[in-house]
Amino acid sequence: MSGEPLAGLPACELREWRRDGSRWVAYCHAALADLGDTDAQGERVWQRCGTCPVPGALEDRWVCLHLRPTVLAGQAWDPRLPCRWFFKLRLGDQPRSLGEQCHGCPYWFPRPRFSVIPRHDDEVAAIQLAERYPERVRARFSFGSRPPVRLPWWRRVLRPARGARPPSEATATGESPAP
Repeated sequence: MSGEPLAGLPACELREWRRDGSRWVAYCHAALADLGDTDAQGERVWQRCGTCPVPGALEDRWVCLHLRPTVLAGQAWDPRLPCRWFFKLRLGDQPRSLGEQCHGCPYWFPRPRFSVIPRHDDEVAAIQLAERYPERVRARFSFGSRPPVRLPWWRRVLRPARGARPPSEATATGESPAP
């Protein structure tokens, strides 16, 4: 946005300035939270946005369409750069640089402007939730557990009853096949 209220901050496409009466309020789409206003909390906006690696990562030539910069806002300001497809593989340890995941990825696609990406905030909220409660996500999306495959009806009908041997096995052991 041109003419940002706090001049000198690094430009970031995920920071949005909103007018609230006579003051400007900064909203971060990576944290899904208000950063503060320019009057009373201008110092807090400077502390968080001035040291955040997200603007630099978004300027990199390897930035991808699937990148979802996320800030875990709580006691500490913790910016991370997870991928929307692979964030479940590294729960609790999301990458903090593009080099940890994007370089060499077969699904890489150039990132368009932020306004073109659909449901960005919903995906960031899902990633933040997964980072806050990783045990729930691991239990739900574990790779080793899959529901049992249900056979089609015609295979269930043709399958012999439990305990009965197929005719080929019965003749091989010397038994007479069941009528």
